Amino acid sequence: MNYKTIADGLMVLESLFSNELDVDAVVFDCDGTLVDVSESQYLSAKLTSSIILEKLYGIEIFPGREFDEAIHMLKMLGGFNNVRDIAMLLTQWIFLDIPSAKMIKDDLGRVNLDEYIARVTSDKTAPKYVRDSLNKLVNWGLRKLGEYVSKSQLFSLIEHKARELQREQALRDLRAKLGPRRPYGAGILTTLFSEIYFGSDEIVKLYGSKPRYVNTPGLIKQDKVIVTEDSLQFLDRKVSKGLAIITGRSRRLTELTLKQFLKYFRIDASMFTSDLPEAYEKPSPRVLIECQEKLGARKVLYVGDGGEDLFLVKNVIEKGSKALFAGVLTNKFSDKLFPKLEADIIASDVNRLVELFKKG
Repeated sequence: MNYKTIADGLMVLESLFSNELDVDAVVFDCDGTLVDVSESQYLSAKLTSSIILEKLYGIEIFPGREFDEAIHMLKMLGGFNNVRDIAMLLTQWIFLDIPSAKMIKDDLGRVNLDEYIARVTSDKTAPKYVRDSLNKLVNWGLRKLGEYVSKSQLFSLIEHKARELQREQALRDLRAKLGPRRPYGAGILTTLFSEIYFGSDEIVKLYGSKPRYVNTPGLIKQDKVIVTEDSLQFLDRKVSKGLAIITGRSRRLTELTLKQFLKYFRIDASMFTSDLPEAYEKPSPRVLIECQEKLGARKVLYVGDGGEDLFLVKNVIEKGSKALFAGVLTNKFSDKLFPKLEADIIASDVNRLVELFKKG
């Protein structure tokens, strides 16, 4: 499929270029699209996995670029809308490649987060067997890129690997410790991740209890808003039904990061899937169909950076709704996936989309 460049950092399918854009609403993913979360959510995932594997199994990890590549790859496969799921999978995947790993503790105890942050590196992950484990995951994902891969498929792959290694009981023991992804307090992984990312004050506000493992201001403060106010103002003027958000965040955390930018979005139509049943998680078409109905929109432009976003739009179209997909290139592997699956629009960043509405 051929693309045409219509402005610096913005390409559209030739078939779309020859027609009017013809959308009356724009709906945005948040993390990676409106907000850079590489030093907040993604760092929280790396720290969570590293802390758990050291505290429970005595494995000292220096997380580097292979962690980042693995996170980016999982985001492209379509089934990982929530970063906690990524931390859950990485912890189990690495665990099975640790030589003779035996649980040495039942719980984490208090964690000095600064000590673990100091180990994060932009260089290679160490030790080597952790680096090799993550490279295997990325290479597996590259072979699957373009297919929809669900969470259950990857967790089943881990179970198959455990059977081959005769470590099924060890995996069950680890999973029992990790616990479910929600709610906070249900297991060590979701509790630790929440405390690292939200911060101590927010944990008290949200859950009425002091943090169990970590006292920290919260890496959420390192979220970086990518979209500009000028872009939001312009787009809001150009579409009759307005702008909305579909995000794996809760409404509360979305408000904490976007702050004054939130006034440009139709909050009544926006969907915060952490506040909703799991049936609403992307790429379920339900979440965008309901958003579109609340907007009263005939045809939406959905903007996202991950595989779950692209598969969401494809699922919505299969259900008979009208939508276009704009993929922003904030993921290491998005320039491979989006052209392969014929994303309608490809933008270097979210602010380039204003050029779509200047055409002609």
